[in-house]
Amino acid sequence: MTKPSLHLLHCTWLGLALNMVSGYAASLPDGLYAVWNTNMGSITGELFYAEAPRTVANFVGLAEGTQTWVKEGTSELKNDPFFDGQIVNRVAQLTPDSNSWIVQTGSQNGTNGGGGPGYTFKDEISPTRRHDKMGVISMANSGTNSNAAQYFFCGGPLVHLDDVHTIFGQLVGGGNTLTNIVTAPMTNGKPTDDVAFTSVNILRVGTEAEAFDPAAHDLPVVEYVDLKLQGIYRTNTTEIAYGLAYNCPTNAFLNLWTGENLEALSDRGVKLIHRDPGVAPDSANTSTNTPHFASMFQVRHAENLYTPQETQGLRITDTADTFDIQFDPSGTSGTVEFNLGTLQGTISGFLYQADAYRATFAMIHSVGTLPPRLDLKLSFLSAETNSYSGELLDWNGVNWVLNQTLVGEFTYEHDSKP
Repeated sequence: MTKPSLHLLHCTWLGLALNMVSGYAASLPDGLYAVWNTNMGSITGELFYAEAPRTVANFVGLAEGTQTWVKEGTSELKNDPFFDGQIVNRVAQLTPDSNSWIVQTGSQNGTNGGGGPGYTFKDEISPTRRHDKMGVISMANSGTNSNAAQYFFCGGPLVHLDDVHTIFGQLVGGGNTLTNIVTAPMTNGKPTDDVAFTSVNILRVGTEAEAFDPAAHDLPVVEYVDLKLQGIYRTNTTEIAYGLAYNCPTNAFLNLWTGENLEALSDRGVKLIHRDPGVAPDSANTSTNTPHFASMFQVRHAENLYTPQETQGLRITDTADTFDIQFDPSGTSGTVEFNLGTLQGTISGFLYQADAYRATFAMIHSVGTLPPRLDLKLSFLSAETNSYSGELLDWNGVNWVLNQTLVGEFTYEHDSKP
């Protein structure tokens, strides 16, 4: 008797699995669902596409491979199912209540830091959805409007997360699997033996769910940029320089990678926010007399972006007149004033990181009566009023000594208005 080929066996197994999922879907009420298959069991959740359409669209698009994402540490764009093979990267108990744990996943690198799809998108906080029960599915973030791909399952009520994290689903099956994950041996805040999400299947039950299209919800568009060599010349006997021309769409982040090896390009750190179409700047680079390669991708947003892309001429004040931070035209130094100029100092060092909707600062200042480090996490809301909201934290090297909610205005030398 002839044995079936491995390929035939694989197809037979896949068809059987799809039939099982199809049969399971027939038992569910109308709605949009996700089924997580793990090495500890399966989990099923309903996705709230009416209350959080963009968040659900992002999750579904990444799960099914229709939403383009960036392979971390590279300029390579992917359309594979993003979540398949990822692990539980965090299990944490957030309050003394024994049911206050969360199970977090959705990171490319298997840690809480980074691991995103190469873009962020805005919050979708609904007053009708609360972190009030076991099985709530919610987005992890690092501040307002910083959603990417990491998300978590709640083990019980966690009301302090309300209006901070976007709820986009609720468990309808597989609670025992979550319990098994939480009670497994832990090392450094995650299961000692990796809990892997081998696959995430999306189930559409009913006409409305079948009509839900992730591409119709203004997700960031990740795509390659067409680069043109604008000029090349020798600067000395060993080095050459060249210029690159490229078109800039409205409201896009650009990311340039270069190197001498096409398989190992390095991030040039060029993450410009362009608000006007048709701009074509040059990008210079130097290299030795060896072959050189360049790659650029962009992340286009449907909304206007207001975040200053750099610190040149940036001034930030708050409405309570608590502080005034002003960078000089070079963007490398500046001054700090607290309490209407009562306390004054200079900026001696800082790290500024801009994203689509927010920016973070880690700043060293010389205001003598205050701890030397100032941290700001700001969300830039509108160009019409140049407004922002955020947090100010002052750090003495041991503890945060000030944690203040901020509302204020900013001015920007270059292009604070789109």
